[in-house]
Amino acid sequence: MKISKFAEVNNVSVDTIRHYMDLGLVIPEKKGSHYFFDEYCQKDIELILEYKWIGFSLNEIKELFLYKNLGKSLDYEKDIFYQSLFKVKYEKIEQEIKTLKERKDKLKKTLNNLSIETEISSSILGVDLKVLHLF
Repeated sequence: MKISKFAEVNNVSVDTIRHYMDLGLVIPEKKGSHYFFDEYCQKDIELILEYKWIGFSLNEIKELFLYKNLGKSLDYEKDIFYQSLFKVKYEKIEQEIKTLKERKDKLKKTLNNLSIETEISSSILGVDLKVLHLF
């Protein structure tokens, strides 16, 4: 399939496909001046999109693909390599979740303090500024 159809099928732009090609993540067959994408390209783009969704950067994905495509390791060595990368990513996401929770708690505390200040200021004696136009 040609690049425009390949991009459409995978819900990405042609520029994105070209960028992945430049990085060596997707390697289509070239006939003349046209690129043709086969089932291997489809499997690669699916992995790229999955890894991106998980949170891997394109450089990390490139490292994964490089090991997958060039590595002549035994299956258990590949498993150990992949486990280490996925474990690091998992721990990073855990830390991000912790940081986001701390930010959320800080925002909640700030909102509560603002609510208390609003209640205090509304109990102060005086004329409400909204009704001044009546005088």
